[in-house]
Amino acid sequence: MFIGFLSCKNLLTDCCCSMTGIISCKLDTSGLMKMQQICQAHSKRSPAESLNKTVYFIVKSAMENTPVTSPAKIDMELNVQSSPRISARTGRPVSSKTKNPVNINVTEGGLATRITLARLHYNSRYNRRTDRRYYMIQSMFSPGQGRSGFWKKVEQTSQRMVKNRHSSSAFFKSSWLAILQRLYPMLPPGYRKGAKISAKPVNEELGDIVPAVVGGLTCTCIIENKIGTENLFPITAARRNAHAIATLAPILQNSINQEFQSKLELAVKNGWVEISPQLKECGFVVTT
Repeated sequence: MFIGFLSCKNLLTDCCCSMTGIISCKLDTSGLMKMQQICQAHSKRSPAESLNKTVYFIVKSAMENTPVTSPAKIDMELNVQSSPRISARTGRPVSSKTKNPVNINVTEGGLATRITLARLHYNSRYNRRTDRRYYMIQSMFSPGQGRSGFWKKVEQTSQRMVKNRHSSSAFFKSSWLAILQRLYPMLPPGYRKGAKISAKPVNEELGDIVPAVVGGLTCTCIIENKIGTENLFPITAARRNAHAIATLAPILQNSINQEFQSKLELAVKNGWVEISPQLKECGFVVTT
């Protein structure tokens, strides 16, 4: 999905939002863009700097309010039991920051095991629904290991799948982080310390930006959350895109609304806005 924020000196523009894939939605940023213009008239920064800063803090708010799937929920849905790994030296649970700190007990006949078995059959319902993205060739799965070796391999594969799901529980947050890491260097220097975000590596393909640049009659900042845009597995991508829209679009709209409210309060406090006429332009019903 991509969201464009537009700001210019003498023209009011409605921000357009479209999302790639088979589903689309609309985000309302018309009020925000009006308040951006009003505040910009009293700013010493360039419109491009101000717009990139505004977009940065909108996305940062969206990231902070994007939910993370708890490992406990993942374990419950996959019918597995997890427990912290105990250190032989201290007798205490290993730090959560340690790689793969959780012992996974795959329940016999549980969903995690059934998914692993389904991946081995080319035409299984699971493989059809996922574009065979996770298909494993059965003849290469556990050659020469016999029955016991086969089931040991099933258990190991299931455990690895659960751990991978644990590590991707903040997948949606990471998509916003990929955008923020690109926007951060474009913030005015005075804002960088308070706006600092994690520099941990994320998949750069999850997000992209086209920042506003100085010059021209109009400056535009475009951010792109690229969940569900991959072409190799279109069915899986479309489902992921639909889920991303259902989850992230309301969060992003709320962040846009909060940023509008913040700018409105600033403008009213400093006397930059005539309440009745200009609030009407922002879409409010004003009664006197």
